[in-house]
Amino acid sequence: MIKANIEEVLKSLQDFQTKNKDKMQAMVRSFAMSAYEVAISNTPLGDSNTYFSLYQKRVNDPEWQSYGLQPVEGFARGSWRISLDGSPQMQEFYGSSVDSIVLPKANAAIRSYKLGDSVMISNYGPYIGDLQRNASKQTQGQGILAPTIDSVMKIAAISLKNFYDKAA
Repeated sequence: MIKANIEEVLKSLQDFQTKNKDKMQAMVRSFAMSAYEVAISNTPLGDSNTYFSLYQKRVNDPEWQSYGLQPVEGFARGSWRISLDGSPQMQEFYGSSVDSIVLPKANAAIRSYKLGDSVMISNYGPYIGDLQRNASKQTQGQGILAPTIDSVMKIAAISLKNFYDKAA
């Protein structure tokens, strides 16, 4: 005859389920942030001194695609955002060190991720399509999407288990 304390077994299984769920959520958060960082790093950073006349069109040419934006570099990188509600919104952050602004913002957004939520990493800047089509030499003819997807797929293949194992 086998005896077992069902309450202890059930508690142990519930604890495992909670810990596993927490670790999986942390794994997705880490993966999403890695993908986000790759997208930013593959996005060209402008130069408002070298291309002064183009940046001024943001101020004085209502026909210009980025009219209304500040005449400061960094917008394309600063437009990347993470959302869990799927809302297609543009965000405006600028500067040569825009990464230090948007990374904490994205990290705060992904913190509320729960298993089953959709994670959207997007950029709705008005000229992101031009950068994708290599309007900048910085894309080296590859655009933004192809090298980003390539890197993200490598991260998924190599690092997901590490993200899970590192989760508290």
